[in-house]
Amino acid sequence: MSKKPTYNELEKRVKELEKSALENEWLKLAPQESEKQYRILVENAADIIYRANALGFFTFFNPAGTKLTGYVDTDLIGKHYTDIIHADYRSEVERFYGRQFVKNIPVTYLELPLITAKQKQVWVGQHVQLTIEDGQIIGFQAIARDITERKKMEESLRRSEQYFKEITENSSDILIITDKNGYIKYCSLSIERFTGYKPEELIGKNGFVLIHPDDIKRAGSDYSKALLSKDSAIPNVFRIVCKDGSVRDFEGLGRNLLDNPAVAGFIMNVHDITERKQTEDALREREERLQTIFDNAEEIIHMIAWDGTFLYISPSWERFTGFSVSETVGKSFVNYVHPEDAPVCLEVVKNVRETGQPHKIMEFRVKHASGKWIWFMNSGVAVKDGQGNPLYFMGVAMDITERKQAEEALKKSEEHYRIVADNVRDVIWAFDINKGYTFVSPSVKLLRGYTPDEAMKQTPEQIFTHESFKKFNEILQREYSLEMSGQKHGAAWSYNTELEMVCKDGSTVWTELVMNILYNEQGETTGLIGITRDITERKQAEEALRKSEKRLLGITTNMPGVVFQFYAKDNGEYGISYVSERLSDLFEVPSDTELEDLFPIFISHIKEEDLDRFTASVQNAVKAIAPWTFEGRYIKPSGKMFWFHAMTIPTRHEDRLVFDGVLLDITERKEAENALR
Repeated sequence: MSKKPTYNELEKRVKELEKSALENEWLKLAPQESEKQYRILVENAADIIYRANALGFFTFFNPAGTKLTGYVDTDLIGKHYTDIIHADYRSEVERFYGRQFVKNIPVTYLELPLITAKQKQVWVGQHVQLTIEDGQIIGFQAIARDITERKKMEESLRRSEQYFKEITENSSDILIITDKNGYIKYCSLSIERFTGYKPEELIGKNGFVLIHPDDIKRAGSDYSKALLSKDSAIPNVFRIVCKDGSVRDFEGLGRNLLDNPAVAGFIMNVHDITERKQTEDALREREERLQTIFDNAEEIIHMIAWDGTFLYISPSWERFTGFSVSETVGKSFVNYVHPEDAPVCLEVVKNVRETGQPHKIMEFRVKHASGKWIWFMNSGVAVKDGQGNPLYFMGVAMDITERKQAEEALKKSEEHYRIVADNVRDVIWAFDINKGYTFVSPSVKLLRGYTPDEAMKQTPEQIFTHESFKKFNEILQREYSLEMSGQKHGAAWSYNTELEMVCKDGSTVWTELVMNILYNEQGETTGLIGITRDITERKQAEEALRKSEKRLLGITTNMPGVVFQFYAKDNGEYGISYVSERLSDLFEVPSDTELEDLFPIFISHIKEEDLDRFTASVQNAVKAIAPWTFEGRYIKPSGKMFWFHAMTIPTRHEDRLVFDGVLLDITERKEAENALR
C-alpha cells in the first residue's frame, strides 16, 4: 500500500490539475472553432473568462465572472482591471502584468484577491494570455477560477502550523525527535534556553552525546527497551551536560512513533528538574542532619499524639529509663509517668493543643525499668500543618534527677549557712574620699585578722586582691564622679558588690559589700559608708554547684530550646552548620540570617564577662574531642539578658569535629537558685 500523500504534495497536484484544465480551455478557444461554439463555451463555462485592452480596461466578462464578482457586465466593461483587485495587492499585480507585457510573455499564472460588489474578498487563480495582432500587443484575455476555499484551507493550515511552532518553540519543555539510532531529527528552540545549544547545532547528531557519561549506559538500555514499546509513554530521568560544561537534571516521557509516517521517529518531551532535584537533595540532607541530631542528642526528643501515644522517641530514652524505643513507641506516656504527675502532664499536652502556645517547664517523675523513679524536665510545642492545624506534640525531656538531689542538698546546706550567718557580726566601715578609712568596726578582726587600727591604716590596694581593687576603684570613681556632677544618689541609694579581701595570714576571703553615699549636714558628699559580710561559704557552695552542673550535661531549666550543630575545623575555623527554627524566638535573630553569620553574631552578644570562659571551653572540648557544655549570659539586640545552657556531643568528620546539641534558656532556673540562696 502506498503511503498517504502529504498536504504539500496534494497542493502541488491540485495546481497542476488547475493549470491543465485552464490550458485545455484555451485549446477549446482555438481560432479554428466556430463563433457559435466559442460563445456557447464561454457563456456556460464554470470558470471566469474575460478580456481587456492593452491599457487594462475590461472589454468582456462572461456570466461566471459577473456571478463571482456580483457586478453586472455593464458595470465591469470599461473598468480598469485593478479596480476590483484588493488594494493591498494592486501594486504587486500591476508589476507582475507589466513585466508580462514588457517581456512579451505569452501566458502567465497568478493568484490574487478580488473585491466583489458587496466588498467581499474572493481569491482567484488565473491564466492570462497576451492578445497580439501584427506583432503588436492589443490586450489580454484570461481564464480565472475561484480558489477562495483552497486559500482558506491553506491559511488554516498555516495558522495551525504556526500555532504548533509557537507552542513547541516557546514551551518550557523541550521537544526532541530522533530516529531509531538516536540521531536527532528535530528539537525545539527551547533547548537553547536550558542547554545553551541551538537546534541547528544538534540536528543530525546522536542524542546520547548530551547525556552525562555516568548515565549513558542506563540511558542506552532504556532507549532500547522503549523502541520495543509501541503504545505506551516511557518515563525517564537523566542528566545532560550543557554547552558551558554545567550539568542539569531532566525528566520526560518518550513515545515510539517510528511507524507513524507523519513523525517517523521517537518523540521525547523533557523538562528541566534541576531546581526540584536540588530542593529534594537539600531536604533529604536536612532530614538526615536532623535525624543524626535526634539520634545523638543527650536529651530525649519525642513526638506524642494528642491522646498521649508515643509516635517517636529518640534512642537516649533507653539510656535514661532502661526501656527500649521499640517497646515504648505506640504506648501512652501515662504508662511511664508517676501516677501523681500524670494528670498534670495530660493537662499540659491538652493546653498546648488548644492554645497553640509552647510549654516551657514541666517537671515530673518517670519510672525506670529497674523500678526506681527518676526526675525529668520537659518542654514542647504543637507541630502544625500548613493550615495551622495542630498535628502532634513535640518535646524535649532531660534527666534532672541529680539536679533535684543537688537542690535538696543545697537547701540543707543553706539552712546551715543561715544559722552560721546569724551568729557572725558584719564589719561596718566609713571611707573618706580624700583621707581613706575613717572607721572600721571590731568585727574586722574575725573577718580578716586585723585590728581596727591596723585595718584603718591600710589603703584599698592593700585590703583587696588586685582584681577586686580594680573593681572597687572603678565603682568609687564612677559613683563619686556622678555625685560631683550634680547627679546626687540620695540617702536611699545603695550599691551591692562582691569583692575578695586579703587576710592578715595571707589568705583571702570573699565578701559582700553594701555601700551608701555619706553626706554631711549641708548635703555635700563626703564619702561612703558600708557593711562588709563574709560570703566565703556561699561562694564555695556556688562553686560546688557550678562543678556539679558542669558534669550534668542534661540539666537545664528553660524550654523549648534551640537544636543546633556547630563545627570546629582542623584549620581553626568555627561555624554553625544548622540551627532550628526557634532561633528567632530565643535570640532575637532574624530567621533569614545566613548560617555563616550566626557564629560571629552569637559570640558578639555573649556577655563580656563570659566571653573568655566561653572561648576556652569550646577550645578545650575540641582539643579533648569531648562533649561541650557551657552556661553563660546572652544580651539580646533588645538589651534583655538571659542565661543559656548549651550541651553537645562531638562526632569526628573528615576535616572537622561536628557538635550536635541543644541550647536552652535557663534564666528562670538561675533566678530560682538566687531565690533559694
